Amino acid sequence: MEKNKVSTKSLVFWIAILVVLFVDIFLLPKSGNLVLLDEIFDTLIIIIFLGYIIYMLTKLIKINTGIKRIVVILIIIIFSGIIIYLPKNIILDIIHGPVELQLYNTKIYKRTSTSIVGLRYYVMGEDNKGKRYSLEISSDDADRLSSKYFYKASSIRYYKNTERVISIN
Repeated sequence: MEKNKVSTKSLVFWIAILVVLFVDIFLLPKSGNLVLLDEIFDTLIIIIFLGYIIYMLTKLIKINTGIKRIVVILIIIIFSGIIIYLPKNIILDIIHGPVELQLYNTKIYKRTSTSIVGLRYYVMGEDNKGKRYSLEISSDDADRLSSKYFYKASSIRYYKNTERVISIN
């Protein structure tokens, strides 16, 4: 009977993981007003997996003794630190809000990726001080903007810490 409860909890956990992955990959935009929600889901996936590893490692603490136990505890501390550090940029962007950036000589380009989503699109340009920016945008924005293959200047509204684009004019 106890084994079935564990199996049910495990099944619910993995279904939740699959739902979060599905929403993140197929439903949330890579740019636009909901872009921080996409960033939150990206971070949430990593936090859930690290949390699951920590959960499994806590079971090993009970089994192991001596140096193995110390190593497991150190791994748990490191993973816990990563979990605390990951949402830092999202929190900073929520606090500070989006910023406006004027880019010159902007171009749209795409790069193949080894992740689940094979193509990633970027807008690249320089500000008035010569600093280069490369910000990820959605495929819809890339299609809309690629009809104009080269721009003199573009006004971009984005989140500075996560470098996620809200709008391009």
